[in-house]
Amino acid sequence: MARSTPPARDGTDADRITHCRRRRAVIGIADLALFAGVFAASAATPGPEVVAVTARSLDSGFRGVSGLAAGIIVGKLTLLGMAMAGLAAATAAYEPILRALTWAGAVYLCYLAAKKWRTAGTSARSVPARGTSRRAHSVGLGIVLTMSNPVAIGFYVALLPGVIDLSHVYVEDYLLLGLTLTTVMAVIIGLYGLAGMRLRRFFDRGGRRIVDRTTAAVFLLCAVFIVLR
Repeated sequence: MARSTPPARDGTDADRITHCRRRRAVIGIADLALFAGVFAASAATPGPEVVAVTARSLDSGFRGVSGLAAGIIVGKLTLLGMAMAGLAAATAAYEPILRALTWAGAVYLCYLAAKKWRTAGTSARSVPARGTSRRAHSVGLGIVLTMSNPVAIGFYVALLPGVIDLSHVYVEDYLLLGLTLTTVMAVIIGLYGLAGMRLRRFFDRGGRRIVDRTTAAVFLLCAVFIVLR
């Protein structure tokens, strides 16, 4: 008796399996390098985030930057995820909420500026932040500074098609790009934080009032910038 042979697999199914296997490949080094380079050039450009990092380092030292840095990175990872999930167009529906966050961040920055100006030169060094409350405020400020930029998500929408296929997005893609983003942002924040530390050491020799007044002015400028952009 002749042995029956299984029906031939449809060519369309075979092509689909081949495409999926190919698509599941890890993002190439060249694509990650492209993403890292363009993102680094954008993130290193002086803006509210890096200026606030420098000011916080100038005021409280490098340790005072950690909460703010965490908030900035969380905000950027959130924007990256929204862009990869195709939620860029949906942000228009939440514009009132984003504007409210913007004004909340601006008010908080003005509060910090007024407090620093009022207490300028009253101590040789700023007292390090204590407890989780102050750190939580710094994290929140970092998130607001990043998320309040109305064109920030557009940057990722413009960049990502050259790196991945947005019609087939996988968790691995987000993890790799997120790790790259975090690494690049940590280096940039570290460099700006060190710059603030150098200025702090220079002015601590006898110009603490200048440090405090400069920090207050920077916080105020950041508040104005995030409202007007």
